[in-house]
Amino acid sequence: METPVRIPVRPPAEYSGPSAGAPARPAAGPAFELEGRLSQGSAPGGAVICHPHPVYGGTMDTPVVQVMAEVCRKVGAATLRFNFRGVGKSGGRYGNGTGEAEDVIAAVSFLRNSGHPRIAVLGYSFGAWAAALAGGRLADADLLILVSPPIHLLDFRGIKNLPALGAVIAGDDDEWASEAGLRAMIPDWNPQAELILLPYTDHFYSGSLDVLSGALSPLISSLFPSA
Repeated sequence: METPVRIPVRPPAEYSGPSAGAPARPAAGPAFELEGRLSQGSAPGGAVICHPHPVYGGTMDTPVVQVMAEVCRKVGAATLRFNFRGVGKSGGRYGNGTGEAEDVIAAVSFLRNSGHPRIAVLGYSFGAWAAALAGGRLADADLLILVSPPIHLLDFRGIKNLPALGAVIAGDDDEWASEAGLRAMIPDWNPQAELILLPYTDHFYSGSLDVLSGALSPLISSLFPSA
C-alpha cells in the first residue's frame, strides 16, 4: 500500500563571495515540498522513480512509472514515486531540468532518511535526464537505471561520470533514443553500464510494458537479493 508523503526540497547552495574560496550559502528563494507516494517493502532498501516530461503531461501516475514501481515492489523493495516541481500538488514551478535534478536528490535523501540503506534510482524519459543531471551528486544511490533517455530531444552532452549507472534500457524503435546515439554516449556516462535494447518497442512502450517489466526485474533483484 502506498502512503502519501511530502518531500522537502531546499534550494541548492550558490556562490556568494568575492573569491573562488568563498563559502557557499543557501540560494535565494523559499524551500517547498513535492507530492509523493511511498510504499514500504521487505527488502533492505528502496527505489526512487522519476516521471517523464512535466510540460507534456508526465506525472508519477504515468503507466511506465507505475510499471517500474510494481517491478520494484515485487522484489520487496520500498518505492517512492513523486511529482516533479509544479506538477500535481508539488510546490515550485518547472525548473528546465536543473531544478528537477534537485528534486531527484531530495527524493533520494528522503528515502534514505526513511530508513532504507540501499537506494536505486529509476528515471524514464525526461525523468532519466533529470536523474542523469543529478547523477554526479547522487552519493546515496547504489544503482541508477535510465529508461529511454531522450538523447535526441534533450541535451545530454555535458553529462559525464555516472558511477551508479548500471543499465540503460530503450526500445529499438525509439526515435528519441537511438541505439547508435546511446552507444556513443554510454562510455562517457559509465563504460561498465549495460545497454538493453527491447525489440519492437517505441519510446512510450505501447504494447510493451510487460517487456519492460521483464528487463527491469533482474536488475532490481540484483540490488535486493535477499528480498
